[in-house]
Amino acid sequence: MTIRLQIFLFVALLFAALGAVSSAVAWRLETNVIHRSLVLEAQAAAVTMAELVDPADVKAMKGGTPLTQTHLGKVWVRLQRWSVIRRFYLLEPGSALLLDDTAPGSPVPAPAEIKDFGAAEVRPFAARVTSTGQNRLPLAALTANGTAILVVEISIDDYLQQRAEILSHVKLDALLAVLVGLAVAWILSHLISQPVQRLTLVVDKIGAPSFSADEAESVVREVADLGNAFGVMHSVLGKTGEKARRSLIESDFYRTDVGLAAVYRRELLPPKAWSGAGAEAAWLTVGSPPPAALAGAAALGATSGAAFAGIAGSGSEIEAAVRARAAAAFLADALLRKSLGLAAAEAEALFGLSDLVVVRWAGEVLECWRSGGGIGAPPDPAAWTAGAPVALACLGAVNRHRFDLYVANYSTHAAERLLSELPPLLSAAEPGVVLLLRRTVS
Repeated sequence: MTIRLQIFLFVALLFAALGAVSSAVAWRLETNVIHRSLVLEAQAAAVTMAELVDPADVKAMKGGTPLTQTHLGKVWVRLQRWSVIRRFYLLEPGSALLLDDTAPGSPVPAPAEIKDFGAAEVRPFAARVTSTGQNRLPLAALTANGTAILVVEISIDDYLQQRAEILSHVKLDALLAVLVGLAVAWILSHLISQPVQRLTLVVDKIGAPSFSADEAESVVREVADLGNAFGVMHSVLGKTGEKARRSLIESDFYRTDVGLAAVYRRELLPPKAWSGAGAEAAWLTVGSPPPAALAGAAALGATSGAAFAGIAGSGSEIEAAVRARAAAAFLADALLRKSLGLAAAEAEALFGLSDLVVVRWAGEVLECWRSGGGIGAPPDPAAWTAGAPVALACLGAVNRHRFDLYVANYSTHAAERLLSELPPLLSAAEPGVVLLLRRTVS
């Protein structure tokens, strides 16, 4: 559905709803007014006519005197010129016996309808249609001294005609509201959709090879096309902004050795988990800022391999980070060609490592090497044989104690869980590195 059609339908339906509601309210108000006017006029006519009935005339009619020979009959001749009351008749209270009627043969209320009639009550009955097609509303009231019940029939043809005229006017008003709504909806949809179309064309031209390229003739672009075009713009601008932000940040980092070392470690940091040669390993560094550490594992055969963890010695931040990475590459290569002790000692001496732990395994056999300045015991070959985790840790005293407690309590966990479970337990005040190794085949 196009944006122009959406706007058109919304505005058109809004005006139609407003027209329907306003027409219904106008219909209710106007019909209430004319109905109240009819009721008041009919009640006034019934009460006035009841006051004109003389008790002597009622007594005479009960004795058999026709209505035309009474004083009330003479009054009725003059009242016929009044277009409100079209018929009246008298009933005896209680029994509802008809005393006389100006239109004999017409229907009269049943006795149950005039039961318990109040002295000041004006009681309406259901409207009826005469044989000539006239609509009348009967109302009953007690005559003077309560000697009889007078029922008058009021013409409601004018009332019904007014209701029909009001209904036709209300329908016309509703139709006009719908027509106005359609016109306004068309104008608004046209005014709003045109700028959106122009904006879509401009966005499309931005992505074209030449921004000044001629506009191609095409159908009206829709909101979905506009959203796609903005999505492409957002992606391109986002990547450009990210590159600019990183350039600014890294240019600021490169001003100091600490910042340059942080960028070096971040961009060239090796993976923190490894598996192969019948074993799995995971390692992490701890400390703020992180130390220039080296850690990793390498496969030397189908079921043999080596793992190491260490920390570079003194020097500038960037120098230590470069030496740590170079030492890791050297160890991985030297362990393929030399004995464990010789390869580890050469790496420690060549790269000035302050702490280093190296292990090499072949099936269930594990040999270990640790530099003399390390804190804590070297890895236990018996734990390796039993399938328990083997820790290569270059940590301070506090962190080494916490790490030993972790391994003792969670020795059945996989090595990868080291990455999520251990960091909250270690103190950032003691920089170091730890590698957890375990056999995966029996």
